[in-house]
Amino acid sequence: PQFYPVAIDYWPEGKAFLVGGYHDGTILALGTGGAVHDGSFIGRHADGRKRALRLKVDAARARLWVLDTEALYVYALPQRSLLARIALPPLTPTAAACLPDLTLDPAGAAYVSDNRRPVLYRVDEASLQMRVLTVRFPDAAAPPGGFSALLYLE
Repeated sequence: PQFYPVAIDYWPEGKAFLVGGYHDGTILALGTGGAVHDGSFIGRHADGRKRALRLKVDAARARLWVLDTEALYVYALPQRSLLARIALPPLTPTAAACLPDLTLDPAGAAYVSDNRRPVLYRVDEASLQMRVLTVRFPDAAAPPGGFSALLYLE
């Protein structure tokens, strides 16, 4: 299959956009002018990843967080070396469910939405341990299952 981009984030130190692919998990680095830098940044199916659904660059800690359907992968930048693979409950996209999302807080902790249940998975930036946070929506605002888009606001 062709490269199908579904995720993007900017990496200031590399002066590049990192773009994640749906079909095989390839991550490309694009210059600010749009040109691909030297092929893939992190190759297809690297470290067991099937997809790169969401990407977040943590410039302060020189990390790249990559969300797959079964795990969250943490890479050291610029080395591109895997620091951790954190298993998640299955987040497989279906026709009835949107893709999960990933965001970081200012301290570097990662949050992943669940596209089937109203929970967030929080991964501590230091220990890389995950815990489940139950989201309690007001009755009128409760989604029928999980949710997708996340944005951390201070």
